[in-house]
Formats: sequence, structure tokens, C-alpha cells
Amino acid sequence: MSHDFKPGRLKALGIENEAHVALYLPVRYIDLGNVVRASQQALNAAQTGEMITVVGLLNREPQITYKPGQQPRATFTLSMQDGGLVDFSLFNTAESLNATIASMQSSQHEFIVVSGVPMVMGRKLKLNAAELQPKEFLGRVMPVYKGKARVIKPETVREQILSRLNQSLPLATEHLMEKLHRADVSAITDISKLPIILREAHLPSSLRHAHRANEVLDKIAAVICKQKVVGHFKPKSDWVVSARIDISRWHAVASQIKFELTSEQVGIINDIATSLSNAVAMKGLLQGDVGSGKTAVYGVVAIAAALEKRNVAILLPNVTLAMQVFAEIKSWIPPQSGLVARLITGDTKVEAERDASPGQLIIGTSAILFREIGKMDLVITDEQQRFSRGQREQLLTYSQTHLLEVSATPIPRSVALAALGAMQVWRLTKNHTKKDIVTKLFTSRAEGKQIIASVEHTLNKRNQAIVVYALKEESESDSMENIMSATEAFEKWDKRFPGRVRLMHSNMKEEEKNAALNDMKNEVASLLISTTVIEVGVTIPGVMMLAVINAERFGLVSLHQLRGRIGRNGNRNEQIGEFLMLSKDNPSPSTIERLNVMVRTMDGFEIAELDAKNRGFGNLDIASDTQSGSDDSIFIGRKIDFALLESVA
Repeated sequence: MSHDFKPGRLKALGIENEAHVALYLPVRYIDLGNVVRASQQALNAAQTGEMITVVGLLNREPQITYKPGQQPRATFTLSMQDGGLVDFSLFNTAESLNATIASMQSSQHEFIVVSGVPMVMGRKLKLNAAELQPKEFLGRVMPVYKGKARVIKPETVREQILSRLNQSLPLATEHLMEKLHRADVSAITDISKLPIILREAHLPSSLRHAHRANEVLDKIAAVICKQKVVGHFKPKSDWVVSARIDISRWHAVASQIKFELTSEQVGIINDIATSLSNAVAMKGLLQGDVGSGKTAVYGVVAIAAALEKRNVAILLPNVTLAMQVFAEIKSWIPPQSGLVARLITGDTKVEAERDASPGQLIIGTSAILFREIGKMDLVITDEQQRFSRGQREQLLTYSQTHLLEVSATPIPRSVALAALGAMQVWRLTKNHTKKDIVTKLFTSRAEGKQIIASVEHTLNKRNQAIVVYALKEESESDSMENIMSATEAFEKWDKRFPGRVRLMHSNMKEEEKNAALNDMKNEVASLLISTTVIEVGVTIPGVMMLAVINAERFGLVSLHQLRGRIGRNGNRNEQIGEFLMLSKDNPSPSTIERLNVMVRTMDGFEIAELDAKNRGFGNLDIASDTQSGSDDSIFIGRKIDFALLESVA
């Protein structure tokens, strides 16, 4: 590899060495092969609506026009070989357009190349979506690379990539071969042709060859990515007999729960018991929506393991949820067993000496991570999406500690690992109480008035409602036009329902938040104005309606967690639940499509899978903390398709 390689501004794109040059692939291609030099050809092409490339000379002085609220537009007219004229427009800053015009006028006897879609407007021939193209690619397929705003333009990227491509190709090929670790890719391609495939991706002989080259390279990237998953499987040489936990007597614990476990819960507990009895530490995921009984499942497992003199830690994301789970699990411990559960939060005093006796059952927040609690045999992480990988695995002793992660909406990385067999998955699909929730999406402020009507209807039914805002306070909204904060909204709602409204957000003192929650739980208040601080760990039995304002600013996982606050004890006072989302006016089609996922499904795991596909699944390497976003692909900046990852051997 060349030691004198200087990436310059390419470094901003992730290109740090000479091999990386060929691994930075084009994002699209423009076929400049269909060259039109005569007006009749262009008129014929207008019938098909296909993009063409026109060649001609500047016919008259270009005109720049300005309209309020729009980018300046320059209108050009080209004279083609047969004397026919074609008009096209370019939009940009006035400075950029003037520079383009000056360049054209300085070389007025040289032909101009422009691509676009031809249209006939009256007697005039026009090109829509016009783009000026470099002459050197005339008659060829031109690669288009992604640049970086205010750092390096796409045209400059192309120039620098292609000028260094010959030197980079052998180094990039060698790098790919090393990463493949002799993996069999014969079903994908002849590996000896890798340099040719890489070249075709950058300088394709046709669009068909470009697409085929990218298809092959994407599959190779998926194979390399999938090899990272191998690190999650422990070899037999690492199996530790002492890791085995026998919880076969879990029925004695389950008998302490006031409700009867479903057959689904019983089956999952038995499956987990089997996994815990193995000599290789379990890595499992328990998924289930709110009300499906996840706490009962892992609570029974945790108590049964502690009764066998094994140390268990249950990690929860906030104090409210930790105290709630602690109270539940404490009530399920069989009398006379002698087992004592301990609660650890940030307010818990540090003991002079840690309890070194076996059979500890510790429940708490991330404060647990900063205490000397000794070696754990089983770690359970509830609401795993709220913790980093480092936090979730800090208490693990390699090959000796079992890990059970719990969530209604697992992080994308866990979804990918589960799909690839690197994590065991158990899904709870049934609820203990009947709960019906209608989900609606409003895409204009006019439609949003229905939220006020829904709140009034809910309160008239003697039920409660929550309205969630993206921002906490006015100061946050200064730079965000038309976005109301929770504190601003509270004043408006309080005028409409005086004395019945409470406010809750993360900047408030703990006692203020608890007071607002208690007023809702005790039904002293009827309407809570909040931020996502209520996303997990908040149970208000009377809530039958929840609305999210500026829903486009929330992820699918957050939206589903918020929906889980509704109808925690089932339908109430003859009202079914309502989950309403209000986006900004005229959202993009992609935003509407994303939010409509919430309308289409109530399944948290399906939402988590779609979230993984949309956001990317992060880095699957066992040591990585990247839990979402594009995987660290071998091809710089390129996202690995989730379905493709599942399909490769």
C-alpha cells in the first residue's frame, strides 16, 4: 500500500488510504450514450419520455429570472446540428449560474452537452430536469459519486476517484480477499474476476454491466458482514460446566403470581430453562408488547435461578420502572425461601462491604454498574433498547454469564443477530387483558383539530389522555419553526381544561415529575402534557388516548413504546384506545409511508424489523457498540441490505 497517499478532501468521505479509493462506489449512473444532435430525433424521443443527451451550441444570451421564495433560474437555448432549437433551465445560486454562463460564453464555439427529458410545449422543444454534463463522457455511462456539502463536490470526487483508480484496484482487490477469509463466493462470482468487476462498477461499459457489477459487490459485502456474526458463537472449547443453571423448580415461583401464566409463557420459561442448563452461556432475547407478561416470565426465571444459589442482576432504564419491577418480583418470592431481593438505584447507599454470599437477586438501574456486586451468573436487561451494548454486557463474565435481553421493540442490531441465529428469540404474542387500539395519522393542522375533540371525548368518558410533544421548552423551539414545546402547549391545554392538566418532561425535578404522575394515577388530573420521558416505565391505568405532535420527529420504536401507554388494563368505561399521530403540514411521501407502518401493524417485533431495515442494523462485530445505522460495510458509506444479508450463505 502506498505510504505517500494523500487523501485530501476525500478523507471527509471516509477514504483514508489508496485501497479505499476503489471501494468508494458510485451512487448512480447517467447514460450519455443516447446522443441527440438533431431536433427531429429529440421530437421523436419526446414521445417516449426517456432521458436523452443533447449536443448543441449556445444560441442566445441566457436569461436569469428571480421569483420570491425560489432559487434563481437561468434559461438557455441550444442550436442543434440541423438548426433546431431546444430550451432548458438550470436552478442554482445567482453566483453559480453567472459562473456557468461566463464559462459558456468564453467558449461559445464549443458544443454544450446537456441531459434531460424532452417535452414539446406549444412549438417549443424543452428539456425537463436538465443537467449539464462533462464532454469526456459523451457516448458513455458516467458514474456519479456522493460528495459532502461545503467540503467536496460530487464532480470533484469523480475526478479524483477515476484519476487514482488504476493504482487503487489491485490494493482494493487484495483488501477484499483478506476480508473474505477464503469464504466460498463461487455462487456469486468468479473471484478471479474481482478487479474487472470493481472497474466495471466505476467505469461501466453499459448500464447493464454497471448494475450487474454492483449486484455482485453488494453480495460480497454481505458475505463479509455476515462473517462478523461468527464471533457471537462460542466454540465448544469455551464451554464452562459451571455456567449451567437448573431452574426446573420454577413452578413454585409461578404459583406465587396472582394470575395464571398462559401456555405461551409456560412454554417460553421451559425453553429458557433448557438454554440455561447448557454449558455454553445463553444469549437470548425476550420480545413482547406491553401487557404480554414479559416481567412475569423473566421474574420467574430470575427468582428460580437465585433460589438455586446463583447470582442474578436485573437492569432497568429508570428509577420508576426499577421500583415497579422490584415490588412485583419481591411479591413473587416464595415465603420461607429466605431469598431477599435488593434494589439499587442512584439513591441507594453504598454498603461498606458487598454481599459475597451466593444467591443474590439484584434489581436496579444503571447504578448497578458502578457497584461491587461480584460475579453474576444471569443478567437480565429490560428495555434493552435504552442501554448501550457496553452497559448491557458489563456484568458478563465471558462464557460463564447468561444474558437475557427484554424489549417490546428490540434495537436493530439485535433484530439482525436474531435473524442470523446469533441470539435465541422468544416472542410473547398474547395479552392478559383485552385491549383494542385504533391508530390514525393526520398530515395537516386542520386534521389535527380532531385531537382536541378526541381529548374531550376521552375526558367525558371519565378516562385520561396524554399528548406528547417533541420539545421540552420554548428555548428549544427557537430554531425550529412551527414546532410547539410541551411547556407552551401546557398553557394552552390548561386554559381549555383548567385544573385537570399536568406537565412532565426531563428537565423537571424528580419530585415534580412524580407529583404529576401521582395526580394522573390517582385520577386527580385527567390530561398529561409530556415529552418522551413517559416512553417506558410509566403505567397510568386510566389512559385510553395518546396523541403525538410532530410525529415525523419520532422513530418508529419510540412511537410504538408510546402507544404501549394506552389501555394498560384493557378497555375502560366502554372506550377503546386511540393512538393519534399529527405530522407537520404536507410531509414527504417517505415520511407518510414510514408513519403509516404504525397504522398498519400493532406488532412490536415487526416494527423493530422495519426499523432495522430503514435505519440499518449497525455493526454486527461482537465488540461493536454501533446498534443502528449502516453496518460498517467494506464499501465505504454503502448500506447493506437486510434481506440480502439474510440471503447470502
